[in-house]
Amino acid sequence: MEETGLVRVFVTEANGTIPVKGAAVTITEYGPESEGDTVRMLITGRDGLTETVRLPTPPAEDSLSPGSRTPNGLYGITVRSGGYYPIEAVGVPVFPGVVSLQSFDLIPIGAFPGPFASGQIVIYETPENTSLL
Repeated sequence: MEETGLVRVFVTEANGTIPVKGAAVTITEYGPESEGDTVRMLITGRDGLTETVRLPTPPAEDSLSPGSRTPNGLYGITVRSGGYYPIEAVGVPVFPGVVSLQSFDLIPIGAFPGPFASGQIVIYETPENTSLL
């Protein structure tokens, strides 16, 4: 039986002090059979937050736990806004019955001169560096 978890995305700049209005947020499936399939497209409000999104997850008893090899629901989240580097988080876990807040602090284009002046920032999520709120 499939369950659901909830995700909300918070987009800021200036080390988390200024919310970014109008940022485009794309949530994609992340897995061997469906990697990259778009699940939802959202826009942040004045407060830098998206609406809360309900996403499918495996049943709680099958979720990742110490010694388990069954993953949680995994997703990719990409954030884009004019004048900032795009940021993508890969392998974001979503847990059944839990609301997760995913925060993204955008970096202005040009903040890194030289070879890092173009491209996108990618964050690879692992169980060791993921926290729940």
